[in-house]
Amino acid sequence: MSALAAVWGLLVKSTQAAGAFSFAVLFLPYVSDGIVPAETMPGVLRDFAYNQPATPIIETLRALLLDRPVGSSVAAAWLAGAVVVSVPVAALLFRRRTAG
Repeated sequence: MSALAAVWGLLVKSTQAAGAFSFAVLFLPYVSDGIVPAETMPGVLRDFAYNQPATPIIETLRALLLDRPVGSSVAAAWLAGAVVVSVPVAALLFRRRTAG
């Protein structure tokens, strides 16, 4: 998440806009499987809950904490994808922002 936040912070022009990233990310766990089972949500919310990064991460953490088998590696794929994409982009944006 910090690499994604760095990319966002390097893309925007003001500190207020940079802070908007954390405000948006703050609400992801509320529309996930973390508080209420996604099966009980209305259609559009349920689809969003199943296809956002917080749900598989929460499910994986829950399985590890309760000593249950981890169902899939979707959480690891989300996190690895975020790192693979955002770290090089952040490095490139940082070099462009600080050059010259």
